[in-house]
Amino acid sequence: MSQLPEIIREFLRYLRVEKNASPLTLAAYRSDLKPLEEFFLIENVPLELAGLTTPVLRRYFIWLQERRGLHPASLRRKINCFRSFFHFVVEQEYLAHDPMRKIKPPPKPDRVPVFLRYVG
Repeated sequence: MSQLPEIIREFLRYLRVEKNASPLTLAAYRSDLKPLEEFFLIENVPLELAGLTTPVLRRYFIWLQERRGLHPASLRRKINCFRSFFHFVVEQEYLAHDPMRKIKPPPKPDRVPVFLRYVG
């Protein structure tokens, strides 16, 4: 089984059955993984797991930011989703190495603390 859509379905079943993920969590994972099919069609890459190399995944995340206008926080969530997915893929021995291990999420912005003033 090397077809990407089949492995994504298996991953979602794994989350539902073995990890007892909520319906909202499953919907979020499905939503995070779905645009990958569109990207593969645009890039003219077969929808196979072997095509998901680190360089291809980097191009995919750049595509999400530039073409889809994804904000850094949303991109971080998608990267975390893909980390979970590839952890599953390696654990199930569909791939020997995790192509996500060298991909870093965008940094979180520094937040300025808000101070409250006591009026008493």
